[in-house]
Amino acid sequence: AVVEAIIKPDTAGAGAGYALLKNLAQPLKATVMVSHAWDAKYGDLVSALSASGEVGPFWVCATALYQAEDMPELTLERQLGSEAGGPLTKVLAESAAVLCVLTSASNVFTRLWCLFEIFTAAQLGIEVRVASRQSKFGMGGAIDELLIKLC
Repeated sequence: AVVEAIIKPDTAGAGAGYALLKNLAQPLKATVMVSHAWDAKYGDLVSALSASGEVGPFWVCATALYQAEDMPELTLERQLGSEAGGPLTKVLAESAAVLCVLTSASNVFTRLWCLFEIFTAAQLGIEVRVASRQSKFGMGGAIDELLIKLC
């Protein structure tokens, strides 16, 4: 809903993601990549980020990538690349951590793309952390940590 109602209209025709457009005078370099399920409510995502204690700047695909898809050369598919991982591996390599956001409505551990992000982060030696609205450590702490180790 937020992407359709705010991000796409605000960036249409600009050829740049929402985060960059909002910070044009002084672009921010993300330190924490956020892995989340797109079907989660935006309020739950923001609440989980706030409860996590992380300070960012955050890399969130909805705000980092150009979502309007009104330019053939900037479709999401082209931005992500055809090779496995595409620019995601560059974003991960420059991040201090990956923050997996769990909400009551969706679970990143059931999303193939989120599992790929977690797996790639682990392969690159990037710390993977879990956050939810409920607490800094996610929904069950030890269970979350075990799931990350299994990925």
